[in-house]
Amino acid sequence: MGLAAAGLGVMRLGAVGAVVVVLHGPSVVEPAVEAGRGVVDVVIDTSGSMSRDDAEPTRIGAAVAAWLDPGLAARIDATHELRVWSFDDAVRATTARALRDRPAAEGGVTRLADAVEAMAELSGGGGSAAEGGRAVVVVSDGRETGEGSVLAAAEAAREAGLAVHVSPIGSMDGSPDLVVSARVEPTYLMAGESGRVVVRVLRSGAALDEAMVRLRMDGASAGDDDAAGAGALVRRVTFGGGRMAEAVFAIEERRPGTYAMRVEVDPALGEVELRNNHQTVFVDVLAERLRVLLIEGQPTWDARFVAKALRDDDRIALTQVTRLSGDRLERIESGGGESSDDAADDADGAIDWAGFDVVLLGGRLDRVLTAAMVDGLPGYVGEDGGRVVFLHGRAYDPTTAMGARMAAAWRGIEPVSWGEGARGGEVERGVRVRPASAGWMHPAFLFAANRSAARAAIDALPAVSAVEEAAALKHATEVLAEAASGDGVIDGGDALPAVVSMPYDRGVVTAVLAEGLWRWDMLSDERAAGLGAYERFWSNTVRWMALGGAFRPGQSAALRLSQRSVRTGEAVEIEAIRRTIELGRALKVAVVDEDGVAEPVPLRAVGGGGLRLRGQWVAREAGVVRVVATLGDEPAAEAMLSVYEADRERLETAADHATLVALASTTGGEVIEPGEADALLEVLRRQQVAREVPPRVEYVWDRWWVMAALCCWLGLEWIGRRLAGMV
Repeated sequence: MGLAAAGLGVMRLGAVGAVVVVLHGPSVVEPAVEAGRGVVDVVIDTSGSMSRDDAEPTRIGAAVAAWLDPGLAARIDATHELRVWSFDDAVRATTARALRDRPAAEGGVTRLADAVEAMAELSGGGGSAAEGGRAVVVVSDGRETGEGSVLAAAEAAREAGLAVHVSPIGSMDGSPDLVVSARVEPTYLMAGESGRVVVRVLRSGAALDEAMVRLRMDGASAGDDDAAGAGALVRRVTFGGGRMAEAVFAIEERRPGTYAMRVEVDPALGEVELRNNHQTVFVDVLAERLRVLLIEGQPTWDARFVAKALRDDDRIALTQVTRLSGDRLERIESGGGESSDDAADDADGAIDWAGFDVVLLGGRLDRVLTAAMVDGLPGYVGEDGGRVVFLHGRAYDPTTAMGARMAAAWRGIEPVSWGEGARGGEVERGVRVRPASAGWMHPAFLFAANRSAARAAIDALPAVSAVEEAAALKHATEVLAEAASGDGVIDGGDALPAVVSMPYDRGVVTAVLAEGLWRWDMLSDERAAGLGAYERFWSNTVRWMALGGAFRPGQSAALRLSQRSVRTGEAVEIEAIRRTIELGRALKVAVVDEDGVAEPVPLRAVGGGGLRLRGQWVAREAGVVRVVATLGDEPAAEAMLSVYEADRERLETAADHATLVALASTTGGEVIEPGEADALLEVLRRQQVAREVPPRVEYVWDRWWVMAALCCWLGLEWIGRRLAGMV
């Protein structure tokens, strides 16, 4: 018992001694950790605005001289790897030598946000202690002309642990610049009809209150009496404190053809960028008023509203023939009187298809047409180059004797094959009509001067009552518009064709399969964006059918352009259409510039049969170009295209230092002036010092196993006392 007590006493004394020793602080010294070699990314703006000379010698020159100086690069290289990037429309890795040898700023877009996001996405974020850290310096005038958000990109960099330092370049005062843009209203004119050229002048950084605008005509006559020289008109426009001014020129031409007109604005004092001071626009002039026939076997709201829309167009001479009852035929001439109970027209078919430029066919024509008129329509389209529009689906009842004759005679000219019975399948209310992919570039849907406004008008149009579902489309038929329910589908399937068009020999046939299109003319206040769309649809459709509808007589191919006037950097959709496939004669398209240099346009087939090809061409330089289609080695069709300059990089040249300061503030970076680039060395030094780890003392008592051993020792001592009966 005495021996056990002595042993347990020794254990307790040992535990107390161990605690005393541990608390007196024996320790292990960890060695210091030095920061490794870091990385410095210098990101330099090479967009067009950096070519401005408000820095010495230019913004880009000052940026390269300050940040890619060999002496500064050598001092950075002592502790960090120097990486150089450039950015405009994209971010590119480059070298200091490459930018020093050619400090060019030619990019058409400044994507500052994309450059910051690209730096944030690089592996490592802000870097680790072993790597020595990472610093990013953005050298720019701060002008974002892309579609990105610099502040959103700054947040992404902050979340990645990346501090972005900035170096603002350039003056916050913009250089003077004037930009001109123009459009012709309407696109097609009749001989002797007045139209107008609407010109807008946008100013930037120019203190002037007015500008002189000139319209120079290529053979077209002026509707004004203030010509300044041969074929030139002059307007003085005032800005009135705003950024934009508008001038309107009246034009008139008595001879048919296509005319080019050059719009110019006199340069502002000190203006350097002059490529955006002029633009060329085109107008097509028809020979005379369009002669249009609208004929129907029974009155309908669709035909009635179409007739009203066309009568309001003073460029169209409309003849409307309607079967009112079994023995009553009504004929109305636009601008003239009307005749009813006209038995002569009903009896001998006095209506001559060839007397009209465009024929609009309503419903139940089996009640109004004679056999001679039925049999003569295919010849009018195919041989005479006639234009026919089916107003609302199938134009006859095939269950009648005359309807059966029409079905047989017109099978070739109908752009669709119909279903069984008197009518095809119908999609009822709630169906909306919208342009198909090809329809957005079609003249029928040009409801406004720009595409965004045209889309807004189309979105505002109400649903139609029904769409007649065709059994199949013909080989060369093109879908211009589709019908879909509010959620974009019909009974879970694809959208149905609503407006289609098909070339037929020398002529063109278009079919509107939707009924109730007249609802587009009955708009409420909340649909105000669509006001006038119905009238424009039918006026544009009739004009296109008469002048631009696919082929003209004698043509073996046709061209269609999404735009006749386009800004540099934008794409133009080009569609080439051929009448028939001819082995050995390939259809090709090229764009020929003013120097005669031809650029081939890659084409892809659209639909089956290879009759319709489509491609895209990007405008690069301002001027007037020719789009030429060839079949084999022979020219087949040609169209003119105007390319104008409206470069935001040279228009908005004022530096935006506030954006750069916000970028640095959000990410924890600093603002470093170009003349103080050496300050970056101090930033890098502080960064490395912060990443160095000095020698560190670790106390023995702060280790888990020491405390565990003491607890076990004391526990064993207590158990021993318990077993010895001492507790």
